Amino acid sequence: MKYLLLSLTFLILFSCTKKKDPIIDFTVTQNSAGVMVLNANISGISAKKINFCGFTCGLSEIHSTDLNQVVSSIPNSNSITLTMSNYNYGNGNYVDFSPNTTYYFTCIVGTSDGKFYRTKVKSLLTDSNIPCNLNNNTYTVVSQANSSPIENGASTIAYLSATSNSYKTYNVQFGQYQFKFTFYGQPSSQIYTTTTSSTGFASNRVYIKNTFSSATLDNNANLYVTNNLDGTFTMEMCEGNADDWVYSPSYVTYSFKVNGNY
Repeated sequence: MKYLLLSLTFLILFSCTKKKDPIIDFTVTQNSAGVMVLNANISGISAKKINFCGFTCGLSEIHSTDLNQVVSSIPNSNSITLTMSNYNYGNGNYVDFSPNTTYYFTCIVGTSDGKFYRTKVKSLLTDSNIPCNLNNNTYTVVSQANSSPIENGASTIAYLSATSNSYKTYNVQFGQYQFKFTFYGQPSSQIYTTTTSSTGFASNRVYIKNTFSSATLDNNANLYVTNNLDGTFTMEMCEGNADDWVYSPSYVTYSFKVNGNY
């Protein structure tokens, strides 16, 4: 009877012992092109049971793990390596990684028996270098016909000139011409891309227009914005193209770095 009770005790203890989740080791690094390289060791889970394995990204430790926002794959070995050049900010709004910004990543694994594993969050502060590294409050206009500067010099500081239906417009002077920059919401630390639509665009787009000639910068040029956390922000563009008749020849490339006041 004594041995029977002892056996029953061990049986109860064993049945109540919770099986630990498998250990998933993963790393996050940023390469020289600004792309995130994510690697996970998933040897603790049978490869035959894995439905997907992937990574999530967000601007806070608690962020969505909706499958539409996961870079994923089915691994065929004990580890998986994937890259992320942008992330889903929400509603299918993919945003490039911004310089000098902290992002949070998790690794998630789903199995054929309905189990879902999510690792602890890892953070990474992105490189603070912006590719063009121009002098502050300067601009250059270059002819695309012969790659020669048409104009270059000092710009003024961007100032808020209008707010309408959540859109904020900042004005800045490039030489003799005034330009306006329109954002949806307050400009924040991220990489914006230009749009030729003056309204109805997403929070990762920016509308840039020469107010004298009405020329707008072409679609999908990168504008790097950094919140300096002192009531100012910086806008920098390495190359932005426009067909602007006030310059001869009219098709030109803009480069500039401008400070602004919130």
